[in-house]
Amino acid sequence: MADTPIPTELLDTLLANARANEAIMRKLFRLEVQLLSCQASEDICERLLQLIEQLFSVPMVWFVLEKNTALVPLLKSFQRSELLRQRLTLQTREQITSWLPRKEGARLINQELGLYHKLLPSAYKQQKPGSLAIIPLTIEGNRCGALLQASPDAARFSPNQDTFFLDQLGVKSSLYLSNGLVRQQLAFFATRDPLTGLRNRRELDETLPRLLSLQRRHEQSLAVLFMDCDGFKQVNDRYGHAAGDKLLVHLARLLEQALRNSDLLFRFAGDEFVVILPQETHESATALAKRLQKQLSEQPLQLDDVSLSLAISIGTAASDQLPEANAQTLLHAADHALYENKRQRQLHP
Repeated sequence: MADTPIPTELLDTLLANARANEAIMRKLFRLEVQLLSCQASEDICERLLQLIEQLFSVPMVWFVLEKNTALVPLLKSFQRSELLRQRLTLQTREQITSWLPRKEGARLINQELGLYHKLLPSAYKQQKPGSLAIIPLTIEGNRCGALLQASPDAARFSPNQDTFFLDQLGVKSSLYLSNGLVRQQLAFFATRDPLTGLRNRRELDETLPRLLSLQRRHEQSLAVLFMDCDGFKQVNDRYGHAAGDKLLVHLARLLEQALRNSDLLFRFAGDEFVVILPQETHESATALAKRLQKQLSEQPLQLDDVSLSLAISIGTAASDQLPEANAQTLLHAADHALYENKRQRQLHP
């Protein structure tokens, strides 16, 4: 029995669908290739939105993400991009759960879109979508929000359409976000002290020259405090290194509470800490150092039945006192002043 020939119209339809699918696959491949050249996490996410918009002719593309602690490093990177700030909507987990599709895969909507107006970011608040694609995003195995696409055309994202390629885009976008989060975490920990969570010496070496140059450009002074714990070696010898670590963490938290938001606190090495004080003179920084010494001495660390006191020596240096100093010499001057302060405190306890 001879095979039944495929009708010409059906064959043409199959070939047209195959060509359309091939075109979509090529666009997804181009998207992946171009994202490989991006390094910073905000560049990856910004470029992702732009490529979807350009390659697939989507008028509106944005993120709705959960504002939780796991995503904080990634969301902070978004703040460096004007485009991402304008194309991001933040919601609580409960808010996202109320509209995110429960089943896996994308959801297409072209009716009752007023219910989703709250999802529009600032860039599209004046727009009225005719259809919407909600593509769930997953980071570290947990749903964290969605990539949304919208069009004024009601037929663009009609619910009767197949979502295979949108689902593929969701998987790839989740991977890009996960990679961006990992990049941010690596960058964060590369510049943070693992014990106290403070900025580390590497971050100090990069930050102080930049801020000193900025303050001088605006004809403002900048001061540096260099401090360490008196008798810290004796604490380690008598109570152990675990107790010494707890004392350093205690000191770090107290300093964070005592300093302004604009002040920058670093753990330099061991029991040594550095504070950068923008817009402070040598006189005002010296007064602050004295207040800190008094405040810290009044807040010992209670460790079981032992009270570990905080006696801090602090050296001060400022650009108004040393107008020709660079970052290195300014820090050296503060370090020298620290040991002079320590000597004076030993002579006049």
